[in-house]
Amino acid sequence: GSTTYRVHTFLTSGIFTTASSVTVDYLVVAGGGGGSSDGNTTGGGGGGAGGMLTSSGTSGGGASASSTLSLGVGSYTITVGSGGIGSTSRINDGSNGGNSSIVGSSITDIISIGGGRGGHTQTASGYAGGSGGGGNYTGVGGAGTSGQGFAGGTGVNVGSLPGGGGGGAGLAGLNSTTATGGNGGTALQNSIKTGSAIYYAGGGGGGTYNTSATRAGYGGNTTIVANRGGGGSGG
Repeated sequence: GSTTYRVHTFLTSGIFTTASSVTVDYLVVAGGGGGSSDGNTTGGGGGGAGGMLTSSGTSGGGASASSTLSLGVGSYTITVGSGGIGSTSRINDGSNGGNSSIVGSSITDIISIGGGRGGHTQTASGYAGGSGGGGNYTGVGGAGTSGQGFAGGTGVNVGSLPGGGGGGAGLAGLNSTTATGGNGGTALQNSIKTGSAIYYAGGGGGGTYNTSATRAGYGGNTTIVANRGGGGSGG
């Protein structure tokens, strides 16, 4: 006979309880890192995407699918990581995204690492995370976590002083150019939730000096500035 699948989606943290032993596929995506503002004269780095782990499809960072989970009778703690806080000035750091996880006494815990925040004046390089944050105009991108996401891009200290893009689950964040913030690394498609492909875990675009001749980088899998993770222009 046919197999019946039931989808359980957690948008906030909670408890998953099983009344019998089951084998499950999963998709666990962590919170993305905060992008950075470098004030009105330079560009900050884009936030890195949260780490992406799945047993159905491709995991982040170029990894293949992980094994399914065999859950015994009991309760399992589901944590949904929040997005990081973006920095709002040259002297305030943003924050990395929160980890997302499936934890239980009878399994090997599944932990996706929160995305790294973008670099800015106080700390030029992007932070490491599930995917790394982009560097500011003098900084390099932060590293991604193996099997979860890619590194952030590097900024350039010329022209409009733009920041690098945050890394994505599908590709690394792009380096900035003379006039353009680096685009965020691409997201990955996964169909576990609805049966149709949905993009997850794209990196944020790098910021740039706010003039009419330049623009911020695009977020992963979009061509709209400051949308779906696209970093805003330096304010």
